[in-house]
Amino acid sequence: MAPKSSNEKLSVSIVHFTPLEERKSFLESVIPKELAVEWCTERNIRIKPRVNNSTSILGVNPRRIGMDLGVNSRSLSRSWSRARLEGQFYFLISHFPGVDEKLVIGDFVYWSKLPKSQEDNLLQHLTAMQSLLQTGKQFGLLLEDDAIPSVNTWEMLEKLLERELPDFYVAFLGSGANLSYENKKRDEFGMYRIDTFSSRTSVATLFSRPALEEFLGLIESYGIPDYVPIDVLVQVFLRKKRYKPFWQDPPTFIQGSESGAYKSSLR
Repeated sequence: MAPKSSNEKLSVSIVHFTPLEERKSFLESVIPKELAVEWCTERNIRIKPRVNNSTSILGVNPRRIGMDLGVNSRSLSRSWSRARLEGQFYFLISHFPGVDEKLVIGDFVYWSKLPKSQEDNLLQHLTAMQSLLQTGKQFGLLLEDDAIPSVNTWEMLEKLLERELPDFYVAFLGSGANLSYENKKRDEFGMYRIDTFSSRTSVATLFSRPALEEFLGLIESYGIPDYVPIDVLVQVFLRKKRYKPFWQDPPTFIQGSESGAYKSSLR
């Protein structure tokens, strides 16, 4: 049973691809019945891509976006602090005459339109965010259908939401592509704030209502690029708002398609 206070504060939306019935059945069996859940599938997408400006994303310069993405990728093979310093170095020299800006941007700005499965996933996430806002709850938990919660997930969320959290709050509660962060000082929930704008993966993200309002407001103003996956778009949002998010270790949710629990991935 979900504690009453979490039921009053928390809404849940799940991005789900309808043929993957096993995933829905599993989550329905482990999510407390008291928590209202909205299933956002490829059949009920309410948002369409709309690119207003091809030279920036949510008003953020591609150089900044490439620098942030580079920190993530380089941190897989070296320390986080070194990856961040290298990203800043490449960003600075990319402005010098004769230096190819792709040094920092990579192929980011030249991405082609997302495959339909990834575009649907992007639009389902944005639809799910709309659904979370419409509940009027203080916090929204956005899950992908391959999210596998730990045994104590709902009790942890109950205790976390009893805290006085920042009004603008974004926390990544899921495992993420082997990304880790050094020198972290975790609280009793394993939560820690990182010193960059990096997202982890989009398998499980906790948003405060003001954060969701800001994100969807930027989408309304700047449009939805059809060449940016949802986890990258969230990272661009964090950069735009200059908000350093929270990560969690060990994560509350494991990504089943990444861990091998599910054989299929996105589609």
